[in-house]
Amino acid sequence: MRSAADLVTKTPVVRFRRQPAPVPAELRPLWRVSQLLILLAICGHGKQKRISVRRLHVVAWGTRSPQTQAQVISQFSSADILGGAFVGVDPALNMAIDFAAGEGMITYMANGRISLTPLGISAAQELLRSECLAFERTAAYAIKPHVTETSVNRVFARVGT
Repeated sequence: MRSAADLVTKTPVVRFRRQPAPVPAELRPLWRVSQLLILLAICGHGKQKRISVRRLHVVAWGTRSPQTQAQVISQFSSADILGGAFVGVDPALNMAIDFAAGEGMITYMANGRISLTPLGISAAQELLRSECLAFERTAAYAIKPHVTETSVNRVFARVGT
């Protein structure tokens, strides 16, 4: 048995073990930027694929899971849009927007919208040709006809933002 003197006079041994630390997909910049480019390519308007940041957040929220997809479609398909408290504004999406702008893939427009640059269009087309982000792509195509700029503005006006 060890004495108290042994414990005080001996140098303790400290051992470190590597533990896996998963990073949530929402915080992985490459995943988020890829998602952003796909959403802009599918839901954006015109050649430059313009979209308001508000609408982008609604579409991105709807691509989080099958449940949020159904919720967004149901909410925006209704003749009387009830409200919009269910839609989350994701700070990680805002970071992805800033990162993509820094990489020259998107640009901020004067009217509060963002659009794809030629580099962003090329990257988005490559992503759409690949098999990655299949759920997000399918969900965006399903959500697109229901979530218009007008309906998003109506929802945000009711919420008061």
